[in-house]
Amino acid sequence: MFSYQKSFVNPTLPVDEAQFFALVRATQWTENIDKFRETGDAQLKRKLPAFIFQATFDVTTSKSGKTGAWRKQAATHLTGLVVMDVDHIENPLTLYQGWVEKGLDWKQLGILLIYITPSGKGLKIVFKANVAKGNLIDNQHAMAEVLGVEVDESCKDASRMSFICKESDILYMDKELFTYENKEFAEKYDAEYRAGHSADTKAAAVASESVKQGSVSVGNVDDKTLELKWRGYDVQSIIDCRYAGKLPCAADSNRHNESLKLASDLLVLFDGDKQKTLQVLKAQKWVQEIIDERDENVEQTVASAAQRLADREKKYLSLQPSKAMQEAIKEACGRSWQEITQGSQASAAVTESDIERWLWEWGAQIEGLYEDFPLLRDICKGLKKNQFTAAVFVAGGLLMTLMTRCTYRFYHRPEELRRLNNSTLIIGDPASERIRLALQPSTATRRR
Repeated sequence: MFSYQKSFVNPTLPVDEAQFFALVRATQWTENIDKFRETGDAQLKRKLPAFIFQATFDVTTSKSGKTGAWRKQAATHLTGLVVMDVDHIENPLTLYQGWVEKGLDWKQLGILLIYITPSGKGLKIVFKANVAKGNLIDNQHAMAEVLGVEVDESCKDASRMSFICKESDILYMDKELFTYENKEFAEKYDAEYRAGHSADTKAAAVASESVKQGSVSVGNVDDKTLELKWRGYDVQSIIDCRYAGKLPCAADSNRHNESLKLASDLLVLFDGDKQKTLQVLKAQKWVQEIIDERDENVEQTVASAAQRLADREKKYLSLQPSKAMQEAIKEACGRSWQEITQGSQASAAVTESDIERWLWEWGAQIEGLYEDFPLLRDICKGLKKNQFTAAVFVAGGLLMTLMTRCTYRFYHRPEELRRLNNSTLIIGDPASERIRLALQPSTATRRR
């Protein structure tokens, strides 16, 4: 039996056949996948539950104090299943049919499941591990050679999750998937994965993956990251000023959001260069922590940040970094963002770009509350994310006006109970970002 995770903030749960089909048949997730393919909005994919075919996990306590079977590599129990991603395929069904035409025997190969991924541009293959071929990534390389494809190296970890699919996207399934267990494989490799060793055992030894703030020695980040400059200034020095003395940590529960903000700022600095942004982002110690803890997909974080900027229908050169980043630039470089980029004196006032960015960020945060506060979904229905904040204020104002308990006592005449009315002033269209909230006493009074 393998496991699944409802969302990033939930512990994992075991999956049996009934639970598996309940997930892949659920209308909510099917609609999410269809909409993701239509819009490319990565947030839709991130809301999907995910399977962890290759492992189950011991009960541990999260850093927020919640107990459960959290998706931690250090708490891994291998199932003996291996997952392989084949990405960036224009027509996955054509590739699959080509394998069928070649007469590949799925049972002989130990393949138990093949499905089209939520993007519609990839295939997920789940198969039995062969101890003689090595660990998870060793087995992937062996299977890739048989299928004539390339391996996605990001699937080497035991804690790696696979977003669910639609039932109609399942191309092949052997129901042994739900009962298969390879104890020999688990006995040989559990300890290795718990210790964080998931690299190819057939490859030459590589340097330690531990990193220090500002240094680069992981994944596809090379040693040239420290040499990256922005208009002649050291990028890492700017970031160090940006987070001076207060690096994002687990206790803040905001490291993913903070990495998204930093990625947005770096994309502006690097004129939209995703590779440079990725290099610098992965060099940050707190980003490495979320990669180690939950296999954070930093590439997707950069892609999401780039999409957000693109959605604003402006060119990178016309955008500005966040206010916090601009302050860090001034401290680290001795000159303001405007002085460096335009040669003019900067204005200390909040810019339109700041406000616009904040509205999109607030909208994303409001959307993240839908599951716990379903009314928000109705309030924001049909609106763009940068309009969500205005909608919530208006709805709150209307609700407050209808609540007769919103009252106050004027100190000069405390015997009179007065109703407190709400005034929500949205200057211009909600998308113009100018929102003000005021509480005003009503001219009407109510006696006790």
